[in-house]
Order: sequence, then structure tokens, then C-alpha cells
Amino acid sequence: MRDKAHVSVMTRGHVGGQSFCPESEACVKSESEEEEEDVAAQLVHASELKSKFNGVCWHKMTRKWFAYVKVNEVQVTLGYFTDEAAAAAAFDKAVLLVRGRETVLNFPLSNYLDADGAIIEDCGIKKRLQKRG
Repeated sequence: MRDKAHVSVMTRGHVGGQSFCPESEACVKSESEEEEEDVAAQLVHASELKSKFNGVCWHKMTRKWFAYVKVNEVQVTLGYFTDEAAAAAAFDKAVLLVRGRETVLNFPLSNYLDADGAIIEDCGIKKRLQKRG
């Protein structure tokens, strides 16, 4: 005896009065349909990899988020991150050291201040900036 779920699946499997299963020839997609889906999937994937943060982009080879800042027209690499927000925070810390408090940040300035209101310095970022600056 068939249950209701099985019957409804069988009902949806009728095309033009003929039944078919997902593995039959009637269900096989043409090559052009598959190519269109692949192109659409790549476009969606590419758009997902554009960062919404300043100073952050997707690095295709490493498949990680890449943070950078420009100092005196020279791009300084801040590092590669698995988390986009961590890369954005690295950018924020670097621009605070280079440009000061009046710069545009990805996150609120209060995230980078200690209890006294002084900017919390990141030694790793400071060393990267000193090598280039």
C-alpha cells in the first residue's frame, strides 16, 4: 500500500500523460541548460565574494579574504583571513595608525579604544606598516 507522500510524488512525475522518474531520459537537461545554470552559479558565487568592507577583497588563489591599506601610494598587505570581518578589523586598525581618528572605518571607533580612550595598537599591523613606511 502506498502512502500519501508517495502518491503525490508520483502525480507530479507525469508529463503529457506519461510518467517518468528522475533518472529517465525525459529528465536529462540539455547541455545548453546546464551551461546556463553553471554561468548563473558562477555569477552568484562571484558576487558573494565581493567584500562589503573597505580595504578587503577576495584572493582567488588562497581562497581567503585579503586585507590591505595604501600608505603613500604603496599597497601594504595586512594579511589573509578566513573571516571577512577579521580582515575588515585589520584594515580599521591599520588606517587608525596611518590616518588617525578622523578616517572612515568599517566598524565603530569604540571597538578600537581602551578604557582611557586611547587607540589599542596591534603589534603585528604596526610592524607591517613600519616595514613599508
